[in-house]
Amino acid sequence: MKRRVERRYISQLITGCGKAWCTNEVCKTAKSKVEQSASTLTTKDALPMVKPLMDVLGDHSAPVYFCVDETSQRRRKVAELLAAEKVYDLEWCIAACEAENGNLDGARQWLENWAPKRS
Repeated sequence: MKRRVERRYISQLITGCGKAWCTNEVCKTAKSKVEQSASTLTTKDALPMVKPLMDVLGDHSAPVYFCVDETSQRRRKVAELLAAEKVYDLEWCIAACEAENGNLDGARQWLENWAPKRS
């Protein structure tokens, strides 16, 4: 499993996902939109970038950086927006956005009904 994750990261860095909406910081496609002079990476260049990500793979609180579909990415952005209000933890905001299909008002209502507020 660990090798598959490593290959996925390397593939994202070297070839990218090709999705116009991608904002993944560990993807060539997203980086090329931000950096006009994004250089082409080789596997040799990508491995040192992937190693720190692999070192924390067993830590379930550490984020993973896979490219996802546009809907999932949009929900994540809405969840981060809600979490920035510092009323609910990010995990609860993500659950609310999944339950309410990314609808901001619906997610806020879901959070009020089901999620514990930050202490």
